[in-house]
Amino acid sequence: MKKVLAIVSDERIRQEIGELLSAEDIALLFADNSETGIEILYGHRPELVIVNTPVAGIGGSDLCRLIRKSGIATSIIFLVSAPDVLEAVLLLELGADDVIVRPFYAREFQARVRLNIRRASQGSALTTLRFGDVEIDFERRSVSRQGKPVGLARNEYNLLVYFIRNAGKALTRDAALNAVWGYDFCPMTRTVDAHVAKLRSKLELDPRFPRYIITLHGVGYRFVISHEHDAPNWRENLPAGLPETNASTQEFADIS
Repeated sequence: MKKVLAIVSDERIRQEIGELLSAEDIALLFADNSETGIEILYGHRPELVIVNTPVAGIGGSDLCRLIRKSGIATSIIFLVSAPDVLEAVLLLELGADDVIVRPFYAREFQARVRLNIRRASQGSALTTLRFGDVEIDFERRSVSRQGKPVGLARNEYNLLVYFIRNAGKALTRDAALNAVWGYDFCPMTRTVDAHVAKLRSKLELDPRFPRYIITLHGVGYRFVISHEHDAPNWRENLPAGLPETNASTQEFADIS
């Protein structure tokens, strides 16, 4: 039976969620604050976490970071009280899978819960990904090239999987800083550029002419995986814990 954790401080909304999901074949767990929610997350490893904002204890954005940093392959749905585009984008950049505005239609909520449970379950199927002569083992958090181990620092690895999860998208430096380091807007930092340079030196055949991590001048970066190396539906089967961004939803065929 799949497990769903609802971190909800408002008792009325807890009751509403319980009623809406009572007919589903799931084990529903509740926490009325962020700290208790994190304890249940580690203890039960649910397939889905539902967070209603505002939540007592750790704020929504910090809670999202903590859930993603746990490494537990779970989907995350945030329930928000107003259609705040900036809040929704921030939560999605930090790794949330879905943002639902209250009030919502019961059947839509139930459908989105099922979809996100299914995504988390499918995500655990893909444990390795190969592109070119590079192979990533998500379970071991290890990278090899031409069969030889590649030593990556923690945030080098996190940035790499962030790029993989968002392959094909135009990614700004600010979005990467927020998703990987948890930084707010910081226009002077060269952190992302420095880590990209290190990744290129370790993974690219010729770092001067990168094949995978492409610079988009005036924008940021785009990660490209050649389709002849892709497993079928590899993107949909990535582990749910990998951070994803919706900050730039358009995909660019070419940017000069």
